Amino acid sequence: MIRNYSLLLIGMSVLVLLYTSGCGEKIDNITEKRDEIAALINGKEILLSEINRGVEDLKERYRLYEPIEEKRLKDLRMNVLSQLIEKIILFQEAERKNIYVTDSEVESVIKEITDDYQGEGLKRKLEVEKITPDQWKEKIKERLLIKKLITEEVNKGIEVSDEKLREYYKANSGKYFQPVQVRALQIVVGIETEAEEIYKRLVKGDNFARIAREISISPEGKSDGDLGFFSRGQMPQEFDVVFDLKIGKISKVIQTPYGFHIFKVIERKEARKMNFNEARDIIRKRLLKEQQDARFKEWLKALKDKSRIMINDKILL
Repeated sequence: MIRNYSLLLIGMSVLVLLYTSGCGEKIDNITEKRDEIAALINGKEILLSEINRGVEDLKERYRLYEPIEEKRLKDLRMNVLSQLIEKIILFQEAERKNIYVTDSEVESVIKEITDDYQGEGLKRKLEVEKITPDQWKEKIKERLLIKKLITEEVNKGIEVSDEKLREYYKANSGKYFQPVQVRALQIVVGIETEAEEIYKRLVKGDNFARIAREISISPEGKSDGDLGFFSRGQMPQEFDVVFDLKIGKISKVIQTPYGFHIFKVIERKEARKMNFNEARDIIRKRLLKEQQDARFKEWLKALKDKSRIMINDKILL
């Protein structure tokens, strides 16, 4: 089964519009007591400490361990600030529209995710990602709320006719190939030395599936570590190492933001052209996403335009 490996959270796409200097007022005459306020969004504060935490999260996620030049650091700060501004505006709009997420909805998603894990796999996964269970639960609640808001206020009513799908396929059929796919098993642990020891055991002939069931912290561990079939781009970039492996071979230890992985390829399907029925769902998702993203961009811009966004340049730049 193909998993979404973005923070173990609900898959959803929210278009991020980066902050530019013209989208907010400056906060002047900040007193010493309030000099940690980086921005005000309709009166809601964003603290510099929140931005700094976001920057550290980005550095950890993308493994930016070397010192970062000042310009790049400023870009990261503004990226984080932009996302925080948008999140606040979306939360405020949800409140205005009386859209909310119930505890039962949150618990349902949490149960769905935790049921995929065995033993303390989820606990170990969160430890690797340096996030507490309460923080993880809060992120799930936030993403559910934003997803519900966008579904009701933006995506409702957007459809693509079968005629449009066929027209698009006819004009672009040469683009629709079933790419090379591999079926791979994986073992994921949180400590590099543990991964290296497991790799040595595998090289000596130890059973990959059994170790995955017993040790792996990933959700598919209980299913022998089976990721199912996937092609390039469906998984994090680091997973692409599997496409260079022959059937039955294992990879060396690969580090990702989710831990330390070892892969084994067990099947392979070569590339071929797709017919319309095979391509239909892919095309529908593409055209729907294009329309949804365009409408979301306009909708979010309208919300930002009518919001009072005040930026404290003194502590950000």
